[in-house]
Amino acid sequence: MQVQKVLVDSVLPALAKKVTPETITTWNNTIGKVIGIEAK
Repeated sequence: MQVQKVLVDSVLPALAKKVTPETITTWNNTIGKVIGIEAK
């Protein structure tokens, strides 16, 4: 899946630099649920 590759290669590393527990919860309940990638 090309979207998942872009997320893993570009979006998620940028997000990880400013992640908070609230960000993880938001991700898992929205985008993560749709694409099947859970942040921990």
